[in-house]
Amino acid sequence: MSILRDHLRRLRSAPVAKPAPQPSTSRAVAHQLNPPVAKTATAPVAKSKPKLPSHGAQLPVVPLTAVDVPKDAKVVLGTLLHGANPKTGRPLVMLCVPCTCPESDHCYPWRSDWPVDASMRSHQRSRCRKHKGPYGVWLAIDPGRVGRSLQVVREMREALTAWKVVQKAEKAKRAKKTVPASKETANV
Repeated sequence: MSILRDHLRRLRSAPVAKPAPQPSTSRAVAHQLNPPVAKTATAPVAKSKPKLPSHGAQLPVVPLTAVDVPKDAKVVLGTLLHGANPKTGRPLVMLCVPCTCPESDHCYPWRSDWPVDASMRSHQRSRCRKHKGPYGVWLAIDPGRVGRSLQVVREMREALTAWKVVQKAEKAKRAKKTVPASKETANV
């Protein structure tokens, strides 16, 4: 395989003499009258939706701030609530925002390690069927509910600590079951 590769490299690197074409008089006159225009290569611009987070694991570690929000974007205010993952039971925090649709409230994931501050922002995929759009929704904690949201985060962190202790105990219990008991020998 390497012999073939070396041979191809030599063929590619060898200079090849090409005879220069003689311009015809009609072409030379045409080029003087209408000089060729240099073509610029333009890459096709793909217009795609931005990849917005749709669940907590996709949220960035560093939160966005009020400076990151575009001037014409509307920021929806909400209150942090404590919940649990339905599959694992892991405690989590979510931002609950009111809406005019029949569901009345929508809950968006929120990182519990973000500061609980009215200046923090999150840009996520909309969960409302009525207000769904390609540009998502900008979210923030309601300045009047910062105290309540801070209390919710404290409660969630306590519940998370307790949940981790239970998970560690269950893991140790499972590990203990899988280790076979040592067999005692009768002949010593």
